[in-house]
Amino acid sequence: MLIETTDIGGAVTQAINACEAQPVMNMTISVKVDLPTRDGFVSDYLKFAKDWQSNTRPLHLRFNHGEYIFRHGDALSFLEEELQRKPTSNRACVSLVDGKDIMSSGDGALPSFLVLQAGFQADSLQTLFITAYFRALEVKQFLPINLAELSLVADRLANQFPTVKTGVLTLFAFRAHANEGFGNHAVSELDRLNPFQIGEIVATAFEVEDFNAVIALLESKRHRETVVDTSGLEALSTEFSRQISLGGFAETLQMRAIEAGINSALTELTAVQSTRSRGTHGATLERLQGRFEERLDEVISALRITTWRIDDAT
Repeated sequence: MLIETTDIGGAVTQAINACEAQPVMNMTISVKVDLPTRDGFVSDYLKFAKDWQSNTRPLHLRFNHGEYIFRHGDALSFLEEELQRKPTSNRACVSLVDGKDIMSSGDGALPSFLVLQAGFQADSLQTLFITAYFRALEVKQFLPINLAELSLVADRLANQFPTVKTGVLTLFAFRAHANEGFGNHAVSELDRLNPFQIGEIVATAFEVEDFNAVIALLESKRHRETVVDTSGLEALSTEFSRQISLGGFAETLQMRAIEAGINSALTELTAVQSTRSRGTHGATLERLQGRFEERLDEVISALRITTWRIDDAT
């Protein structure tokens, strides 16, 4: 499928519409833009794009493209130098991953953004071509960020070539898909904490009989993950069980029901993790993800009710 336009926001809308019913194989998106980029749609996503291209991975991301782009040196500076040396070069490329990365990745973190190439047509330095290949492309949340990333590269290169007036930003995606609630590889607040930190938050919640901090952690886990992490929920379950074993306020039917709910959510998330290791798309995965979200929502609702009752009693 080919999408060609001069409107980045329009390209995203067309891609979303195309992928609404099911993933689209071999999607090509090509957008002709003025350089430097003045597209208002892109400006809304530049902060996210800069996080993804930063040579230091932000803590809220499980990984970013920058750590791959810069791991063997400054690949973006290489693009500039290569095109200044030879504008029609076919080697002005950035390869984010190699065979070893792919073969050792299992179902773990691996960029979908694999290769970027830049260059000019012969005898013309007015139009800059930026082309990227993606092994997979989520179009609702991630495509706008990816186009903003290409815009950043285009603006950087155009700054080195005063003759450049336009850019053609092209993405090839082996499989394009639209996922609601896709988390853009963000690490949930729950999974950013170590078991000791989670234990402290849960212990404090039981001590002061206020579970709002625990609710916030669980809500952070609600987004859909491409790399499914069960560690935070496991630590939360362990600490809940420990607190209940201490007796007192914790040893009530309501808290035991919440503990069971957390364990049920963990079971569903483990099933999502196992199913995702065998396939990234499909009705079974959607059903399991939905069940996990339902169990999580039930726990959150029960904790809210418990907190309200405590507040009313005091």
